[in-house]
Amino acid sequence: MKCIGYWKENLKSYLITYDELDPFSKYRCWVYQRADLNRVLMSQALGPYCDLQQDVTSWNYTEGAAVAIEMEEYERERDQCPMHFDDGSDPWSTKENFIKVFSFTYSLWRGNSATKIEVFIPVLL
Repeated sequence: MKCIGYWKENLKSYLITYDELDPFSKYRCWVYQRADLNRVLMSQALGPYCDLQQDVTSWNYTEGAAVAIEMEEYERERDQCPMHFDDGSDPWSTKENFIKVFSFTYSLWRGNSATKIEVFIPVLL
C-alpha cells in the first residue's frame, strides 16, 4: 500500500492510498485523526472517494465506510527514534530526503578502538 496524497478539509484529515493487490478498488480514501500520542483513528471508505458523512469512527456502508481502525503504538518509552508526525496541515511544504550517518565506536578491551560500527538511516523530513 502506498500513500498517494493527503490533505485537511472541513476539520477532517484525508488520505488517499494505492494498493495494487486490492481486487475491488486500487485507490482508497481514508479519514484519519491522531487521538493522542499513541493512538490513531482511521476509517476506510468503500471506494476511491470519501463520503461527507464519513468520520474516523465510521464503519458501515450507510456512512460510506468499509471499516474503522483504532491503532495503538506500544513501548514508546523505550523508543529512541524522534517522532515526526505530519498532520497534513501543509501538503505543499517541501520535504527533503537525505541520509544521516550515525557512527558508534566502542572497544571490547581497554585500548582497542579498531572496532567501528556505522549505521546508515534514510531520514525523511
